[in-house]
Formats: sequence, structure tokens, C-alpha cells
Amino acid sequence: MTTAITQTVIYAGAIRATVILAGVKSRIITVIIAGMAAIIAGTAATTRSDGIIVIATCGNIESQCLSGKWSIPAVPDFS
Repeated sequence: MTTAITQTVIYAGAIRATVILAGVKSRIITVIIAGMAAIIAGTAATTRSDGIIVIATCGNIESQCLSGKWSIPAVPDFS
């Protein structure tokens, strides 16, 4: 049984996301942004969640998620 690793990161000081590592073998990541859920699988993937583009570009998605390093272009201004 694999224990899920959860980490909350903040994008642009406004957007909150919860990253859950579901297993080091599958490397399936659940990303929750503004109440919307999206699945990112593999070492490089792109998905949309509530109009926000989330891109995982790190060579190792596991270490990327654990370090909270994500690349999100054109982040909307919620202020």
C-alpha cells in the first residue's frame, strides 16, 4: 500500500493547488485548482482545469510535484 504524498503550492500568490502523488510507479498526479480536478500522467503532459493551463515539463514528474515547481503560462489575474 502506497501512502499518498500531499503538498499545497501557490501560483502567482493567488492560485492554490493540491498535488497528490498516487504512486511512484504509476506517477499519476491529481491536481485540484479552484475546485476543479484534473489528472496529469507521465513525465510531460498538459491539461486544462477551470480555464487554467497546467503544464508538467520536468523530466521526473515525481520530483517536480514534490518540489512544487510548475510552469503555468498566462496565469489570469484574480485581483
